[in-house]
Amino acid sequence: DYAADYLQKIPGSILAAFLDTTPQLKVNASDYLATAYKSESKEYHLHLVNTENILQKPPAMVSHAFKFVNFAENAPACNRAFTVEFKLPAENFVPKQITACSPEFESEKVLEYTQQDDLLVISIPEKLFAGYLNIIIK
Repeated sequence: DYAADYLQKIPGSILAAFLDTTPQLKVNASDYLATAYKSESKEYHLHLVNTENILQKPPAMVSHAFKFVNFAENAPACNRAFTVEFKLPAENFVPKQITACSPEFESEKVLEYTQQDDLLVISIPEKLFAGYLNIIIK
């Protein structure tokens, strides 16, 4: 069984039991791993990692010598725009601003978004990043 498939089936189905209390996160593009957490300063941080050509199906072996091209210096940025959906907890949180930062570029970039009730839809423009992006919901 492929590890990514297993993680979606087993732990993913266990987490589904807690969806009323756990923020939901959905990336509307394939090959992205996403996590979310709330900081002490009450900001939400969404981490996106581009896993394209990284999560390989067996019998492929990955070693310390494996080149993660999405994280190489001057790696080509993603050539398509996509959205990230984030379901806010039921605490009537209204964001003041949503920005993105990455070691791949200088200074924070302001991201466009829409909000309907507790669902944020954040637009990620093409060519923004190659390997890693931190979305900050203030």
